[in-house]
Amino acid sequence: MIARRASSLIALFFTLSLFGIETASADGGRLQFREPCGPFIVSLFVQPDKLLLGPADLSVLVQNSDDHNGPGQIALDSRVVLVLTPPAPSPEHAMTVTLSHQAATNHVLQAARVQFTQSGPWKVTVRVTEGAGQGECSTTLLVGHRKTDPVTTWLFLAIPALLVLVYAIAQMNRSIRPPPDTWPKAI
Repeated sequence: MIARRASSLIALFFTLSLFGIETASADGGRLQFREPCGPFIVSLFVQPDKLLLGPADLSVLVQNSDDHNGPGQIALDSRVVLVLTPPAPSPEHAMTVTLSHQAATNHVLQAARVQFTQSGPWKVTVRVTEGAGQGECSTTLLVGHRKTDPVTTWLFLAIPALLVLVYAIAQMNRSIRPPPDTWPKAI
């Protein structure tokens, strides 16, 4: 009986702990754009799918567009730099980030973790160089507000506590109830 209660509590604990898990990996994410960029084809991936204020992973895949082995060959030796310009642009607020293979789990990608400090449309300029080849292209990423509604916050805090309370009351009622062989017999 005690082992059954303990296993139930452990299962409940692990189920509730899953609510706080947030994953992030510089290994792709949602494809934001795929464009020709000089002699390259550049694919930009973002994670999380919906960009909000705070940290985000940006990953880039660089492919040669006019390689003698055929278009689409991955350019592993390329150097990729992102210039992120916030919605209220000023030269001192633009971020320049150099991407690396080491920051990506998938080493054909180059990635970096960036911090978005303002909501709104951010201009992202991708600069790629490899040998004599250079390319530059840009896109816009829409960064939203991170909403912290007090009711929602309290709801997420109250639900696990309420589930634990209901479970505890059910267990107490089970232990207070007399065994079935002592119940009055129906006539």
